[in-house]
Amino acid sequence: MKGLPNFDERINETMTVVNALAVATKENADKTNEKINSLAEATKSGFETLATEMNGVKKGLGTIIDKFKNMPLTCADKNRITTARNNKIVTLLGGKSSNAYRDGTDGKGKKLRDRAYSDLNMQIRREFGVTNQDFIKSSQTDMVIEFIRRYEFPYELQEAVAMSNNQMSLGEWVKE
Repeated sequence: MKGLPNFDERINETMTVVNALAVATKENADKTNEKINSLAEATKSGFETLATEMNGVKKGLGTIIDKFKNMPLTCADKNRITTARNNKIVTLLGGKSSNAYRDGTDGKGKKLRDRAYSDLNMQIRREFGVTNQDFIKSSQTDMVIEFIRRYEFPYELQEAVAMSNNQMSLGEWVKE
């Protein structure tokens, strides 16, 4: 039975190695858990910092958007409004060759073209609550152009334009 004590010793040695490996594995697992927890904390802290920074960016972006909304008309905006206004008035007067556009008066000595521009400008100022069209905000340009597109003369001005355009000029009368 000489082999048996050797077998018992071998079992004891093996158990010692297994126990040592188990302890080492537990220590490694603990160190790994510590590293994971440390990384999780760092990641959480990073996300919190990122969220704080993003809130700051949102506030800054909001300020920029507010400034854009309150920005006065640019030259390009003014040109777009002027073009829309001119096109609308010329159309409502019957074109550039019409009596109302060229030299028609309203019977009171005021040119119909002047009255037409004056009425449209007054309606724009009233609609947008400004005393001068320069006080319209750049963000309202599209709304102003849409307002101009839908604008129609008041009844009295429509009648004066129709009367002026229906009159024959002296040159037309002589040709007949």
